[in-house]
Amino acid sequence: MTTWQTPSSVPTLKKNEVHIWRAELAVSPQQLQEYSTLLNSDETKRARRFHFDIHRNRFTAARAMLRLLLGRYLNCSPQEIIFKYESHGKPTIENNALELQFNVSHSDNYFVAAFTLNHLIGIDIEEISDRAGADIAERFFSASEYEAMMRLPEQEQQNAFFHIWTQKEAFIKAIGQGLSFPLKDFIVSIQAPAKLISIKNASADDWHMQDFFTYSNFATAFATQQKVNHVKFFNFSELNNKTF
Repeated sequence: MTTWQTPSSVPTLKKNEVHIWRAELAVSPQQLQEYSTLLNSDETKRARRFHFDIHRNRFTAARAMLRLLLGRYLNCSPQEIIFKYESHGKPTIENNALELQFNVSHSDNYFVAAFTLNHLIGIDIEEISDRAGADIAERFFSASEYEAMMRLPEQEQQNAFFHIWTQKEAFIKAIGQGLSFPLKDFIVSIQAPAKLISIKNASADDWHMQDFFTYSNFATAFATQQKVNHVKFFNFSELNNKTF
């Protein structure tokens, strides 16, 4: 069972610990206006490129929430955060003396973020929908994952698909290689609990994979290359924004 806390401020992040935050991206017009002031010029340009207001507003809220959280972890203002991007687009932070590692994901109206120290981390959230299908699984999953999923009762296959998919996305985002690292080249569990079972030409032993509940009808997982002592789950809400 996942227990979500609503803290009055961002807690201290300890070694071999993971902090997971969740939030809803539908915020008040006043809050959205405040959030927009936290974005830099490049982020503002990216927001303006969205054709629909709902997508523009979700991007703005998600980026501002990330900046607010990073600012508190790094003890600086949100506007001071300078992002740099790896070759496949994974964001990191310049002048990161704390060696804070992070990753974010959002689906529909929901946002999740994962934070840890010194170790790779990735997170993914997906709405469980009808887009799950045997053709997608056969194309992207390993043969053993696909065959095991198809042996499940039909009513369980949709949840299994998204359980597998979020684990794969979390791992790919953690290593920062995008789809240049084929999804077939590593194997995860097809049902809870999440587990990274094997990686082609590498060891899975150093990885921690975990699925957890965020919102009804959504699948979520994170992956990190370390032994994890504690995972803590927090709500980011307008009730505690002012304390950040």
